[in-house]
Amino acid sequence: MLLVEDFNQIALNADDLIAAGYGVSVLNGVDVDEPYDRDVIIEVLADWGWSGDKEKKPIWLKDK
Repeated sequence: MLLVEDFNQIALNADDLIAAGYGVSVLNGVDVDEPYDRDVIIEVLADWGWSGDKEKKPIWLKDK
């Protein structure tokens, strides 16, 4: 997964990155004062998908 703050950083190469098997996600700046929301984090991780060993996938990580 490639994380960027601005899609323009990778726009010229986005198709090549995706074709090479990378996922791309644009994350705007994180507000350190924003409370942690576990359900939101789990939803983001589920959206990205699990790419590791199936035996090591956390039980809390739901399939999309």
